[in-house]
Amino acid sequence: MARKSRKDLHKENIQPQSEILYYTAIYARLSIEDNGIQGDSIENQIEMIEKYISKCQDLKVIHTFVDNGETGTNFERPAFSDMMEEVKKGAINCIVVKDLSRFGRNYLETGNYLEKIFPYLGIRFISVNDHFDSLHDRKSDTLLVPLKSILHDTYAKDISRKVSSAIDIKKKSGKFMGKIPPYGYVRDEQDRYKLCVHTERAEIIRMIFKWRTEGMGSVSIAHRLNDMTVPTQLQIRFAEGHHDGKEHALWRGSAVVDILKNPCYIGCMVERKGSNLLCKGRENKVIPESEWNLIENTHEPIIDKETFEKVQRLVSESRGKRKQQVADKSYRQRTENILSGMVQCGICGSGVHRDSGYFRKDGSLVHYSFYCSNKYIKTKGCSSRTVDETELHNYIFQACKKQLELLADMKELIDDMVENQKNSRYISSLKQEIRILEDKQQKLRRKRNDLYADFKDGLLTEREYTFRRDKYMADSEQLSIQLQAVNAELQENSQMSEVTTKWISDFICFKDTKKLTKEMCSVMVKKVVLNENSVSIHFAFTDEYEKALAFLDGYGKKCGGAT
Repeated sequence: MARKSRKDLHKENIQPQSEILYYTAIYARLSIEDNGIQGDSIENQIEMIEKYISKCQDLKVIHTFVDNGETGTNFERPAFSDMMEEVKKGAINCIVVKDLSRFGRNYLETGNYLEKIFPYLGIRFISVNDHFDSLHDRKSDTLLVPLKSILHDTYAKDISRKVSSAIDIKKKSGKFMGKIPPYGYVRDEQDRYKLCVHTERAEIIRMIFKWRTEGMGSVSIAHRLNDMTVPTQLQIRFAEGHHDGKEHALWRGSAVVDILKNPCYIGCMVERKGSNLLCKGRENKVIPESEWNLIENTHEPIIDKETFEKVQRLVSESRGKRKQQVADKSYRQRTENILSGMVQCGICGSGVHRDSGYFRKDGSLVHYSFYCSNKYIKTKGCSSRTVDETELHNYIFQACKKQLELLADMKELIDDMVENQKNSRYISSLKQEIRILEDKQQKLRRKRNDLYADFKDGLLTEREYTFRRDKYMADSEQLSIQLQAVNAELQENSQMSEVTTKWISDFICFKDTKKLTKEMCSVMVKKVVLNENSVSIHFAFTDEYEKALAFLDGYGKKCGGAT
């Protein structure tokens, strides 16, 4: 039999393999509705993925991420977020899942990750059961993956529709389907869908309704409850060990209004106040009170109907008066609160609000002030002082202008430094090192091909072949790691100017602004803290600023060492 050439032998037996070692993350997910489906347990998913990875020499498991009890209809999941943080850091460049439904059931978002985000970040994605590997993408996969994503999305919406229908049936039969019982009620120990009156808290509810019928406003009622140290719903949740509770929560006027308007206290259950269903596009829809379907006599009432209806008239009259007051004072020169939601009290940690303003008789503005929401509580009230809006705006504006000057100088310095380094010895040395490593890889590849041919021709024993093969593979893996590191270093130094200064461009557009604006605040300011005798401003670009400083320091050292 004629001997085949080594070239032909290589074509017959050697399959193309990746020379890169992929740092791999295992991702497993199980939602509540998936529980009980055979083969979909977290343990089974991980076991299947680990078995697959054990056969792949170019995959090295770095971490396993698990989202247990999390829905696949969106990507706001704790473990998934942690995994993406590791991806952004460069610690992971491959993700393996059991199948696409474990990764996500939302067709659009799943497609966005697979077709845009992962390719942009250079992430290899593998779905074991779907026989999909983005490294070896085929045209059939390009069609099959979106089709499966659509099927998973449709399945999730079908589940949403069925669950919603089941909940509606229970509500129509008078069962309580809410997460937290209304204040004054607890769940029945025998039937968790039935409400029972809590004796002590029910007395608080009766006092709230009594005070309102006597003419006391909701804010005044809230202040009185705080002065009496009556525990709020959040404090009760905290004492019961629930994660959504708060130890130092206070009564608010809005919480009192919610109680006064709740028909649950006359023994009625509202079938549905709003909807947020996946099968209807996750669109938040609030159903007007006039369209509420009340189911009567579902549980023991705390308030009689006559008192409840009287309070509803008072609440409606109060709302009408406020609207009329606003209309009567429409001539006043009101301004928008451009710091809405950004200001916090540095003494008690509560939110800081802007008052309704002080105006002259002709409607011209005198000033607005900011005050802590806990300032006017008699018991345990906050000792913070009020701050004039104009003074606060000027302080924030001057601080922003200073930061903009620093950012402009930093951008100029970084751009100059990187421009000078484009042709530096350091960059040249990195390129030379890459060429040397690639040459070594090419030589190793030829040796591995020749090794197999020699073994087939009987020039090497099996033991000699195995020993040399393992040595070549180990050397190849080491070279891949070195090459990946040097390539990353070169890419970082080649693109760092754009990455480092792009965020600065988003801010320095405000350099010529003459006063503080809403746009400037929303882009530049993350939080403003009013302390006893000072103001602390938390800027939105703190992390980027620190990275830029580190880049300047590190880049300078590299250039100094290379020249």
